[in-house]
Amino acid sequence: MTLPAPPGTLALPGPGFVAATTGWKWSQSNLAGGTKNGNAFTVGASASFTATMQLASLPTGEAVLALPQVTARGLVAPIGATGGVLADAASVTQATTTFDPTSGITLTSQDKRVEVQLPSGAFTSTLTLKHTRLADKLPEFKAKGAPIPPLHPGFKKGLGAFVLDATDAGGQAVHNFTKPVTISQHYTLEQLRALQINESDLTLFWFDESRQVTGADGTARIGQWMPVVSQIDPKTHTVSAQVSHFSGFGYGDGSSPSSAFVPSLQGFQTDTLTGGATYSYPLDLPAGPGGIKPAVNLNY
Repeated sequence: MTLPAPPGTLALPGPGFVAATTGWKWSQSNLAGGTKNGNAFTVGASASFTATMQLASLPTGEAVLALPQVTARGLVAPIGATGGVLADAASVTQATTTFDPTSGITLTSQDKRVEVQLPSGAFTSTLTLKHTRLADKLPEFKAKGAPIPPLHPGFKKGLGAFVLDATDAGGQAVHNFTKPVTISQHYTLEQLRALQINESDLTLFWFDESRQVTGADGTARIGQWMPVVSQIDPKTHTVSAQVSHFSGFGYGDGSSPSSAFVPSLQGFQTDTLTGGATYSYPLDLPAGPGGIKPAVNLNY
């Protein structure tokens, strides 16, 4: 198994270490295979490898991409995988600006990824607007006894949750506006690849503090991330949505686990001449070397 040092990182010494700019290489002499007994299949043995790296510079696309490959006797070609994390160079986590009801304003996050556009007339008086990363607001939420939003809205990890606050001249919090507020997020294809999110699934979520949710274990909690209809511009790599209030927000994976893994009957087609019913279900396969992914369908 090989893991090249991702761009922007330096490999640190440890098991399998080759060189700081090269990466790692591990060898496993043997792994016991799985067994099949009728319709039952027992998974074979597995092996785990650990690599430690240091972020030396901001990588292209602001994401650290890990691209391990495995070769073994009997494999025609190496088997690859993709994983990663987002990289953030911003040291200041809060952005502030002032809203003028006669002209409107755009609040831009410190990392330049998020833009919040308040049009003129969205509120009747001057407001102070703040954008804060959710992780930095958690101590405040805990101190107030407020519901704690999960850090990752959506089906998978997202582009980073944040909280929008507005206060008037007297320091009173303002939550609702009379005109739509547009929240836009800039992203890179490297970020989506690291998070394993399809571009078409990017969705804005807002945290509803009033909603009561019962978990799979039967435990009740207050608050839930709610999706908002979002528009994607693949040319500018921007996703945007309109809301009428301020709260916790975050762009993440808007796909549903059920739609991702449970087949739907909506794909059935009926032949009007023979009456025959046909169905085609696409199989989502991992990408191979060079990002090549075969298109395979199960046809009935």
